[in-house]
Amino acid sequence: MLEQKLISLIKALDEEKRLGDKRAEQLYNMISELADYLNQEVKTTSSPTFAGLTLSNLTASAPVVSDGNKKLVSQTYANFLASLSGKAQDTFSWNAQDLINISNIFVSYFAENYTWEFNFESYDMWTEVNSGSGYVTKGLAVMKMGTGATSGSSAMMYSTNSISRIWGANTRYSWKIVFRGTSVADSTANILLIRATDVVSNQERVGFRIINGVIYALSGDEANEELTSTGVTAAINNTYYLKVIVSQENVFNFYVNNVLKVTHSGISLNNYNFRFLNKIENSAASDKILDIERILIFRP
Repeated sequence: MLEQKLISLIKALDEEKRLGDKRAEQLYNMISELADYLNQEVKTTSSPTFAGLTLSNLTASAPVVSDGNKKLVSQTYANFLASLSGKAQDTFSWNAQDLINISNIFVSYFAENYTWEFNFESYDMWTEVNSGSGYVTKGLAVMKMGTGATSGSSAMMYSTNSISRIWGANTRYSWKIVFRGTSVADSTANILLIRATDVVSNQERVGFRIINGVIYALSGDEANEELTSTGVTAAINNTYYLKVIVSQENVFNFYVNNVLKVTHSGISLNNYNFRFLNKIENSAASDKILDIERILIFRP
């Protein structure tokens, strides 16, 4: 090293008495400081700060770990993940029979535990009935129903096919709705399961009726309806989640935004041939708009 060579030179000069003692000591100190400055090795006691340190032995964009000798080395992502989890990374391979077995499991499970979601774009699934200036626009994620600006108009959609075994315990029916336009005043909306193709029918029904924005729980038939306010008033452009849960036969729990509001019991309803029916009507010359954004059935 440079330091050792310079010190050896000074010692030789000192031995030849060419330097005084004080001058020799000064030279020793200067050489030591110069050697520290020129030395590229980092001392174990130092705490350096490096900007943009580049290590030539590492792989770009790979995790960095220390090896058995405490040296920094690159590691593959697979080995890095394995070291974090403490085990080798799992590798899955599927053959055709595996997929068949999995699909059979799902089919078996959902035969008794399943959810249906209605597709609003399928015209075969829905029947549209409008009066006056009423209209319906169907998209993949929304059924938009409007009365138009003619007083006494309505828009209605009901599921073309009826549903059997409707009231099994813990069966759930839910709707996601939003009122659009400028006001919910002078409007009546029905969001129902009903054994008919119109609200004006002496047939059994259960669901929600929304009168001038006030949300009511409804069950029974037209001649013997039980209509109870949920205490919730809908506002324009707000989303409302309406749900009916059958806790046991002929006991219906009505939820608004996942909060239980009303329970109806004691009304005996048949267990077959119900349809989903959504209808909005106006009683003034302004367009009343209701968006149905989701309809779900969960049957355990």
